[in-house]
Amino acid sequence: RAAKLDAEGAQFLLGLVGCETFEHENHLSLVFELMNCDLRNGLKKYGQGGGLPLFPTLRSYAKNIFSALRALQRINVIHGDVKPDNLLMSLDKSVVKLCDFGSAMEASEQIRTDYIQPRYYRAPEVILGQDYGTQVDVWSAGATLFELATGLILFRGGSNNDMIHEMLKTTGAFEREFALSGDFAA
Repeated sequence: RAAKLDAEGAQFLLGLVGCETFEHENHLSLVFELMNCDLRNGLKKYGQGGGLPLFPTLRSYAKNIFSALRALQRINVIHGDVKPDNLLMSLDKSVVKLCDFGSAMEASEQIRTDYIQPRYYRAPEVILGQDYGTQVDVWSAGATLFELATGLILFRGGSNNDMIHEMLKTTGAFEREFALSGDFAA
């Protein structure tokens, strides 16, 4: 569906190789295009004492990530699991593609829980129990890009309360209306 509305962005979503499937130990297996590694391992392999070594590489990866998210937004789909582990680097390291759509959902069918998205990449709207849409993937992408640039996790908290505290230390206070709205706001 994404390719019909946004061919440019859809090229940064990991694709199946034709309709290749096979069974292995009673599990249906799908065949995807061959990639190098995920960005978490790429950061370990190719990072130089922290983030990725070249700004042009980071800029190119950012464009790939936001193009993929734009393609999903155009079909009203929330990925829900954007993080370095779900971004795969091409064999020549020039392109990254978004993978693992196991948490993806139609934006209109959002689940109001504070456990959508991995904790370190979780948007404040999700933590507070507010209505959310595809913008939560943009938050996760921003946190991911910070990690790729610095080698550090932007918000490292052991709980949702810790995460909000870390966000407030970095961004300053949320607007009062925003902070008090949502099913989980205190």
